[in-house]
Amino acid sequence: MTEKIISLETERVCLASLIKYNARISDVMAFIKPEAFHYPVHSTIFSLITATYQEKGSVDQVLLVTKLRQLGVQNVEDIDIYRYIEVLYNIPCNPDNI
Repeated sequence: MTEKIISLETERVCLASLIKYNARISDVMAFIKPEAFHYPVHSTIFSLITATYQEKGSVDQVLLVTKLRQLGVQNVEDIDIYRYIEVLYNIPCNPDNI
């Protein structure tokens, strides 16, 4: 059973750090799974980050939005996910936040 993070700020900083610091994604994938995120939008974004990383070898804001458009996903629980990724990208963070 995976424990949930259950902290909006912690989840946001984790995702922002993964988007900005790709070198840590493979390490994080070993111990964090999408179901660890309490907020469904974060679980969706984490799944997208890991899938994009496995497919492309890197992740950034543009790749994530492009992938979402290809999948036809615009909203998760009434949240404009394109805008939300932009919000995440602008969160101050560093690799140590992962």
